[in-house]
Amino acid sequence: MEDKSKSARKREAEALQNLAVSMARLSEVQLAKLNLPETLHQAIRDYAKMEKNRNFAALRRQAKYLGRLMREADPEFVAQLSATTLVVLK
Repeated sequence: MEDKSKSARKREAEALQNLAVSMARLSEVQLAKLNLPETLHQAIRDYAKMEKNRNFAALRRQAKYLGRLMREADPEFVAQLSATTLVVLK
């Protein structure tokens, strides 16, 4: 296994966080089709609710939490989710 630089790890973490944040724009039906783990699904719904209130500090904290949940998820699942979400968002 090749060690990644700190910058590369941070870029990957930010990409996962951005993917999760972009999923907050999906409808409940679209999210259900993705078969997300319950904690991730609920965290995305919470982010969507917070976005309406425009509390930027809370949004930032929730986005960081979403990123952590994405990093803890199975890498194969995340890759599949990334491909599926990009198709749905277009």
